[in-house]
Amino acid sequence: MNSPAAGSRPAHGPALLLLLAALLVLAWGFNYVFGKLAIAGFASASASPAQAAIAARMILAAAVMLLIAAAGWGRGWIRPVRRRDFPRLVLLGLSGVTLNQYFFVLGLKYTSVAHAALIFAVTPVCVLLLAAAIRQEPITLAKVIGLLLCLAGVAVLMRPVAEAGASRKGDLIELLAAIAFAVYTVWGKEIVGRIDTMTFTFYTYVFGGICVLPLVWPELGSTRWLQVSALGWWGVAYMVAAGSLLAYWIYYDLMKSLSAAQVSALSYLEPVVAAFAGLWTLHEPLTSGLALGGGAILLGVYLAERSRAHAL
Repeated sequence: MNSPAAGSRPAHGPALLLLLAALLVLAWGFNYVFGKLAIAGFASASASPAQAAIAARMILAAAVMLLIAAAGWGRGWIRPVRRRDFPRLVLLGLSGVTLNQYFFVLGLKYTSVAHAALIFAVTPVCVLLLAAAIRQEPITLAKVIGLLLCLAGVAVLMRPVAEAGASRKGDLIELLAAIAFAVYTVWGKEIVGRIDTMTFTFYTYVFGGICVLPLVWPELGSTRWLQVSALGWWGVAYMVAAGSLLAYWIYYDLMKSLSAAQVSALSYLEPVVAAFAGLWTLHEPLTSGLALGGGAILLGVYLAERSRAHAL
């Protein structure tokens, strides 16, 4: 994966990079818990609570970005982009916002917070495979070993036993979310130097909100919105404010100083935060299978990424 351009100055100093990375890990780590809460809060108002929560999250996030753009009209908050960048922005909105967030919330309906976070932790390996496929990244022995360990860890998590509210179906859906976000990471890195953070976030969320409509259209009309509990709205509010807009802004901003694979490596800590958040708030147990599979995944990601361990 390409690092920041040679000779260019990082967008932030080391201390601020570390602070932003910590905020990103916390925001996304707790996002799993609030996603679970949102689904529970929509259960009494919709036959498909996960899809209804997805619709609320995506449309509200896009609406907030439109309001920000309107408030900053003439102030340079949202800057013009070149016509040739629009197709890429649409694809980034589709992969990193629409599909990633759709599969993320839908997967939480069928699996536990800890399982979802550990499955999503394979994102850096997916990034490496995509980068290798387009010849941005060589495949080495360490990366192959790391990939095999990740696959072994995922196999342990997906073994046919029901533990802590997890399921193979939910884990597979979360894996689709990880793949979609890996595509977003690799494609986003290619235009990171041309578009400022706010403009990039605006376009990807507006396009993402448009692209999600065909997936959630039935729920928009069938959901009894006035019957959604306060818990459901609090879950959606967190996913919009912290798990979506703030986290994506930080993620894209970090990519100005770090490579795509380096930023995605923050997922080492994300499942740890998510697992303890699930234990603390939802009382999800920590099992031996979770520890074994999770340990293999994190070790595999570490081996695949160890050449970049100096990034932060």
